[in-house]
Amino acid sequence: MKKKLSISFIGVIALLLVLAAVAYAATEVYHRISINWKGETVEETEVPIGPEATVVPPLDAQILSDEDLSRMADELLQNSVAEDEYGVVSYETAGGTMGGARPIQKTFNSWDEFREYMVHSSELTLPTWIPDGYEFQEAKVSISCKADGEYKLVEERQEGAITLKRYKIDDSDSVVVWYFISFKESGDNKHYVLVSSMLIDDPEADERTFDLIDGQSASVITVPGIDDALAIVDSNDPAINSLAMRRRLSHPIECIMDPMYADLPVSIEPTVSTWENIDVSSPCLDIETLQKMFTPD
Repeated sequence: MKKKLSISFIGVIALLLVLAAVAYAATEVYHRISINWKGETVEETEVPIGPEATVVPPLDAQILSDEDLSRMADELLQNSVAEDEYGVVSYETAGGTMGGARPIQKTFNSWDEFREYMVHSSELTLPTWIPDGYEFQEAKVSISCKADGEYKLVEERQEGAITLKRYKIDDSDSVVVWYFISFKESGDNKHYVLVSSMLIDDPEADERTFDLIDGQSASVITVPGIDDALAIVDSNDPAINSLAMRRRLSHPIECIMDPMYADLPVSIEPTVSTWENIDVSSPCLDIETLQKMFTPD
């Protein structure tokens, strides 16, 4: 299934913060520009904003069986699937079979432990420097299975109307496909740096665009070892500067399709990743500092 990545996770955070500030200022519209990796404008729009009436549905309309099933399925995934397992839930509704999945994850509370793990388990690029005064807070990784590996079913059970399946993979078959790191300046929760990276394929890399609003500007910059990089500077209040980068992998990485697609009537080929997308953002650091985090010593 093709997915288009129109804005990064970091960009979403920045955009939400900016929109909150703009809406508070009672601005009637904001001007949004979408650009590509080359800094070229691909679309311009005027988006109206302002207070909207909130319609509260009657109590009986708020309590829907499908919504209850969705909530229960989410809770089942969270409570019954361990970090080192892949979980799938499914249930029947009037609209057909619905469900969700929880990927294999791993959480780290130590920078050294995280770096050691990534050196031996991942092709993704890590920061080489942490800004002065900032401390590592947490890192999370998402893990998939190599194309020649196997998701092994360890449990299938019925919880009322919901079917739960839990899978595991061998450590030798694991591939880190995404990570997220947070750093914080000592004693100040508002001063932080967020870093994320994920494996992608060529079509997604070519089609990715970045949305800019009034007060934001982007410029193409050079980062050693990176194929394309965009610096997005924000003069809004609150302002979040960000750095978007992409790198062609030295070799393709193939992963078997996730178990949640196993029951589809057609076979799905393994995913082949050939690029890496990296995003860095901070409300207090300039682009030069963010760039330095990925500049080799």
